[in-house]
Amino acid sequence: MGVEDWGFQHPMQALICSDQPPAPLVPPAAVAQCPPGRTEIENGRCVDGVMYRVWDDNDDPLDDLAPMEQGILTLRERCAELSLLPVRITSAAVIDDILRPMLQKAGYDLSRGSGVPLAMDFNMRNT
Repeated sequence: MGVEDWGFQHPMQALICSDQPPAPLVPPAAVAQCPPGRTEIENGRCVDGVMYRVWDDNDDPLDDLAPMEQGILTLRERCAELSLLPVRITSAAVIDDILRPMLQKAGYDLSRGSGVPLAMDFNMRNT
């Protein structure tokens, strides 16, 4: 599947959270630390010092999340429950080598018609 223009009105399976902040938006004190030497953690992975975790509102990976009533604000609140932030994508390899396998290993079916939010188009011009 390719990049989708997927708004918060569409169903979503899970959120991916990370301890890697978008630099100007979040103070460093708000981020968690990846445990030294760990690659697998409960419901997530540590890769190159960055922690990635999956947030879901129940134990069934094959259903959809409750609606994100306030869009990106709700997503940020859910990640904050893990002391993390919405995932920051730094390259295509992060998606292909880390996030996709992590979700598949956790039992998510990425061929379903519901998404996993990865990015926000701040200027709303698909750039």
